[in-house]
Amino acid sequence: MDTEKEKLKLTHVSSNEAAQLLCVSPRTVLSWIKACRLMGAKLPNGRWIVPLTEIDRLTSTNGTEGGEL
Repeated sequence: MDTEKEKLKLTHVSSNEAAQLLCVSPRTVLSWIKACRLMGAKLPNGRWIVPLTEIDRLTSTNGTEGGEL
């Protein structure tokens, strides 16, 4: 049976991975999360994760991958 951690790996990426997928810096990803432009969650260990649906939303709707939101 899958653990909760394994399920998260299938549906979420780290803020660093999100930055790579969006062609922006990790600092930009955190800035977007804090500005509510990008959904993200802070884990108990202090790391941020971003749902893959958010990556899909940004790359499919505005077509400005690597640009400002």
